[in-house]
Amino acid sequence: MARAILGDGADGLSAASPLPPERLVLAGTRSVDDDEQEVIDERGIRMLPVADLTGTALADAVQATGATSVYVHIDLDVLDPGVLAGIGDPQPFGVGLAELLAELRALVARVPLAGAGIAMFSPESADAAEADLPAILRLLSALTAA
Repeated sequence: MARAILGDGADGLSAASPLPPERLVLAGTRSVDDDEQEVIDERGIRMLPVADLTGTALADAVQATGATSVYVHIDLDVLDPGVLAGIGDPQPFGVGLAELLAELRALVARVPLAGAGIAMFSPESADAAEADLPAILRLLSALTAA
C-alpha cells in the first residue's frame, strides 16, 4: 500500500505534504497484509476490487474525491499474471490489460494527470523484458492519451 504518500514512514522517505486518506483510491489490490488492512479500515481508504474495474470505476472514484489532478501509481502486479511474465509479486485473478487501459484512459480524460509511476517490473531476462514491453508501452500511452 502507498503509506509513504500518506506521510507514514522514515524521514525523507515519506511525503512532506501527506495526501489525506480520503483522496487515496486503491484499485485492483488483491494482496493486503493485516497491518495494511488495519490502516485501510482505520483511515477509510477507498478500494476498488478487480471485478469493479470495467471502464470508468477508477475515474468515478477519483472524481468523487474532488481531485483537481491525479498521480497514478501502477504496481504491475495489479495485472493478471497471464498479461505480463515479469511481474514482481504475481497474484492470481488480476485486472486484464484491456480493462486497465480503459480505466486509465477514462481517468486521464476526466482528471488532469500530475504524474505517474510504474513499479514491480522484474523480468527474468532481457528477452522476457522485451516480451512484456508492448503491454507496458500501452499503459504509458493510456496515461498520456488525454
